[in-house]
Amino acid sequence: RLSAALITGETDFNRGEVERWKGAMWKELGIRTKVWTVPKMVHTIPPAPVLAEAVAWLLEPLAAAGSR
Repeated sequence: RLSAALITGETDFNRGEVERWKGAMWKELGIRTKVWTVPKMVHTIPPAPVLAEAVAWLLEPLAAAGSR
């Protein structure tokens, strides 16, 4: 199953697009989608802990499949 992790900043100029358009639309299309909005972050690379959380979330289905 396709998964998409979307990370945006609280003050990122793309925040609305990510939260209200991409995240919602991709979920409606059946894509497993989660949006992280990082406080006080602008349009930049997110901090390592947020990236690690997003990657862990992306890998969850693989771990579950491996335990079957």
